Amino acid sequence: MKLKGLMIALAAALVCCSPALASEGEMLPAIGDVVENFEVKDIRPYEALEAQVVLFEHQSTGAQLMYIANDDTNRTFDLTFRTHAIDDTGLPHVFEHATLDGSEKYPSKALFFNLIYQTYNTYMNASTYDRMTTFPIASLSEAQLLKYADYYTDSCLHPTILEDESIFREEAWRYRMDSEDQPLTIEGTVYSEMLGAMDLQNQAIYNFMTDAFPGSWIRYVSGGNPDVIPEMTYESLKAFHDRFYHPSNCLAYIYGEFEDYTAFLKLLDEAFSVYEKREFTTTDEEYVPLEESVEKTWTFPVETGSDTAYASSAYYGILMPGLTDEDELLKLDLLSSILSAQSSPLSRKMQTALPYAGLSCYLELAGPDPIMVFSADSINAGDEIVFRETVDSVLEEIAANGISRELADAVMNSRLLSSRLRREGANVGVNVIAYLAYNGVLYDDPWSALVLEDYEEKILEWSEDGTFTKLVADYLAGDQTHVLTMTNPQPGAKEEKDAALAAKLEEVKKGMSEEEKAEIIEASNAADEMDDASAYVRELQGVDVDTLPEEIPAYDITDETDETGIRRVQTKAQVSGVGIVEILLDASGLSVEQLRWMRLLTELQNFLDSETHTRDELAILQDQYFYNGSVSYTILQGEDKLTPYYTMSWISLTDCLQEGYDLAYELAFEQALDADHYQQVLDALQALVADRKNAITQTPYSVTLYKGLARGSEIAALSDSVGNLNYYQFLQDTLAAFAEDPASVMENLAAIRDLLGSRSGAIAVYAGDEESFAENRLLSDEFFERLEDSAQEAAVYEYGDYPDSYAMIVDSSVYYNGYAADYETLGLDGYNAGLTVTTSLVTDQFLYPLLRDQYGAYGVFNSADEDMGFYMLSYRDPNLEETYAVYEQLPELLRSYPMDQEIINGYILSAYSQVALSAGELSGALSALNDHLNGKDPMRKLEWMQQLKAVTPETIMEESALYEKLVTEGVRISAGASGEIRENSDLFEVIEAPFEAAEEAVSEEIAEAETEAEMDEAA
Repeated sequence: MKLKGLMIALAAALVCCSPALASEGEMLPAIGDVVENFEVKDIRPYEALEAQVVLFEHQSTGAQLMYIANDDTNRTFDLTFRTHAIDDTGLPHVFEHATLDGSEKYPSKALFFNLIYQTYNTYMNASTYDRMTTFPIASLSEAQLLKYADYYTDSCLHPTILEDESIFREEAWRYRMDSEDQPLTIEGTVYSEMLGAMDLQNQAIYNFMTDAFPGSWIRYVSGGNPDVIPEMTYESLKAFHDRFYHPSNCLAYIYGEFEDYTAFLKLLDEAFSVYEKREFTTTDEEYVPLEESVEKTWTFPVETGSDTAYASSAYYGILMPGLTDEDELLKLDLLSSILSAQSSPLSRKMQTALPYAGLSCYLELAGPDPIMVFSADSINAGDEIVFRETVDSVLEEIAANGISRELADAVMNSRLLSSRLRREGANVGVNVIAYLAYNGVLYDDPWSALVLEDYEEKILEWSEDGTFTKLVADYLAGDQTHVLTMTNPQPGAKEEKDAALAAKLEEVKKGMSEEEKAEIIEASNAADEMDDASAYVRELQGVDVDTLPEEIPAYDITDETDETGIRRVQTKAQVSGVGIVEILLDASGLSVEQLRWMRLLTELQNFLDSETHTRDELAILQDQYFYNGSVSYTILQGEDKLTPYYTMSWISLTDCLQEGYDLAYELAFEQALDADHYQQVLDALQALVADRKNAITQTPYSVTLYKGLARGSEIAALSDSVGNLNYYQFLQDTLAAFAEDPASVMENLAAIRDLLGSRSGAIAVYAGDEESFAENRLLSDEFFERLEDSAQEAAVYEYGDYPDSYAMIVDSSVYYNGYAADYETLGLDGYNAGLTVTTSLVTDQFLYPLLRDQYGAYGVFNSADEDMGFYMLSYRDPNLEETYAVYEQLPELLRSYPMDQEIINGYILSAYSQVALSAGELSGALSALNDHLNGKDPMRKLEWMQQLKAVTPETIMEESALYEKLVTEGVRISAGASGEIRENSDLFEVIEAPFEAAEEAVSEEIAEAETEAEMDEAA
């Protein structure tokens, strides 16, 4: 299809749906109307959401309210306040936590988590940003949401923390000392959260902002720097509320289908009208603009022996002082999307210059001046100069020659399709409101996000008329004031930092009176006071279990196997002009080792030329025709076996299905695996090693969880064998093998590709409108005709023994401690949705009060996975022994809990809401198809609903035995810093430290491989 044709097709798909009224039969007000003291200032359509958007302004306080009216029954309410950090203590973040710890009307610290687990909500949380704090909540019940709105509004305006200092001590920081002879330590919910959050990559951002905006408050960590959080005082926290939490500084939102949206306006008017209007301005008096460019290197403390390869982060920013024109800034925002696209010249040149780097580009408006930011993660010390020079060379090239039509068209269509799919996924309202609110705050214009989406249609025009070229020439290329920061890991510095903190706390302890010490010891050993919020929970429950509807979206799935043996599975999805395609090729004949080679082959698609296109040309085609597309691997579960598949999947305009199929075949089967492409494979291996290492370091609990479940779950064992540390080691071994004999690596990849090129046992999956079924069938037939027809004999997988207890050491200041077990170990036949009620009760009544409130852990997961088993896991936990001691108490705590059906019904409501929550039309259809492929009835959620409604106190009591078996027969797992794990080595049968002291060996492998590749290319 020609580019112009693609643009027209997408435009037609976008306008096919007209904006909806607020709900069936309800008319929206007109501009100038006043509803409950809120005046309508503007009304605009939001076509991507099939919505009308009404902007109100509260006449008494000036508070804004945006009503996004469409037919989504997963309704959302949100209060957003413009906030920013005023120091590094994390005041915005702590107040975000503390706001929902009770209010004047609902004075209970436990109520927030009680409501999460005991009421009918689909989302309930709050988030801190650099320029705002937002409080969203969603429910499938309008009546329930109105009750939540009352709770959230009262909590934001009249929080209990203003009168109760104990909340500050729980959420921010406090001293801990179990006995006189024990050291003094610090704990707290936000303190623990930020110990885990402030890794090198996040610290690098603040290092950059510090250098870019000297004296500005934007340099402060809005979440809180753990080194500085203990400097926060109770008085400063109360003052923060007085400064920012006022209706005149509020942006309110309601989203979805309402029978009576005016009830929410009335509620807010009653809460807001008691306040006098105030003026709120964001000033930055101490900011001193840079007069010349700055380049600086920072260090980040890591443990002795840590592998520092691919662990650094660079930020390069080009300042645009004084630029305030919204039109110009919105165009620069779009330009950043073009520069960061995988097909952009910047991405392509970076893949050559620093192939292992994770690149991003964005326009940063949170600071006092706009700055275009380029970042590179997973790089090595010294790479920052290459990074800056690469960015500069690309900008100079664009300033001279402009942006290609192909790139502009690909980015425009990708963004337009993204907007078209904005209603896909769960909790659309929560995500849309965050998007609207943050853009509204940055641009000081509540409509800026909608204007930006309107501008997307002009990307091609502005590329061709020189608009983007001029922006680059005027603001980015040439002699502009820039900032370049590099943050490198410093092995051994973490121990020094920990020792310095311990010494400081020892001095604090010495300076304490005996009474002060006794008070801390008493508080440290005191059991957490159980806050009975049951009366408030009942008051705020807006739905009864008996009234819960037993209904879910139904998809008419056809499943046919044709005369060639190809299985075809499809269903209708009513998103006009858009479809989802999946092609699955049987890989069951591959051994575990071969499956790792297959996984490597799938990941090479982002690095290799094909036989007919360069990597740069492929990137353009992918941005244009392969939205959210990938070549990957999938494991399907049958009744008695697992089957791995080589998988191609993508979202496509139905007018572009042909191009998508052609590209899928090219990416999957036409990689250039010859001697001329040794360097591309080497670059890919380096990048993949870096990516795997950082992924494991950032989410180590994922690795340990699979280790814990793999002992009794084959799907967990196969997934762990093909991925996690096994795949990381495979990549390292392959990199070393490439240094010795690159031809053998290429031969292995080609051999695996040949094994996968068969249509025998293949599955063709499609979800789209009925008009596209015939076209997709024809194209899939043509795709399969290009493959061989050779059947495979299924491999037998052997996994070895998994330990009864396992720990993994990574660079971290916190721990992730837990237990995991398959259902057979627990004496269960399999998954039952009723288990969710038990896990919710245990989490709400015991795990959060003990691990979070008493011991300072940030969070905890307690869940029953449908396929793999049962687990509980602490998240960003400062402790190890204490956590396992809490786990061991659970069976008895649960048995002694005085539960009744009324209490149980609350947990049923919460669990039920997650089952009842549906995704978007396309994503829901794809989910139903994948359930079907895995041998699961897509309608089984109706059975789950019945299982949930059947839960009784007796059911919960019987399931207390699960926790007994979990801690006695399950697998103990932990991930975190070496200190506590090595000190408690008797708790773990196996301890792995996969990233210790590997830098020198990996660097040698890279050097050898580069030399070998250069020699081969020269030859």
